[in-house]
Amino acid sequence: MRQAKVFLVACAVVFLLAGAIQVFPRNAAGQVDRSQVAREGTSLETRVARLEQRIAAIEKTVAALGAGGARRIPAIGGGRGWKDISNWRDRLHVGMTKDDVRTLMGEPDKIDQYSVALDQVWHYGYPGGGSITFGRDARVETWSEPAPADRR
Repeated sequence: MRQAKVFLVACAVVFLLAGAIQVFPRNAAGQVDRSQVAREGTSLETRVARLEQRIAAIEKTVAALGAGGARRIPAIGGGRGWKDISNWRDRLHVGMTKDDVRTLMGEPDKIDQYSVALDQVWHYGYPGGGSITFGRDARVETWSEPAPADRR
């Protein structure tokens, strides 16, 4: 019973405050400015329509990517990916996910799986080149950068 009284008092306070807050724009006489309400409503409707178009375009792109199956992801770093030594020295770090590494370095030339539950090693510029080792959590643990001759 006490909770019901508290709830009713809270509702009354909210109701009283709502009367003090101007929900709609008002003119100098304190009346609702219907022309401004109409303008704001139209701009909101336009904005919602634009957002719905953007969502539809994103959904279409996602569906196309899903239907296309696996695709080669281009590397960043001026298009040089694993050949860019700064990607190995400055951007690659322990804890990165496989997706992060693919984005940075590009697709590996070879993948070695040492155990279903253990390490996976990605090779770039195979044979030779560099390698990145992922642990059980599928995150980067160690790596060895490619020799200068392998990065050409």
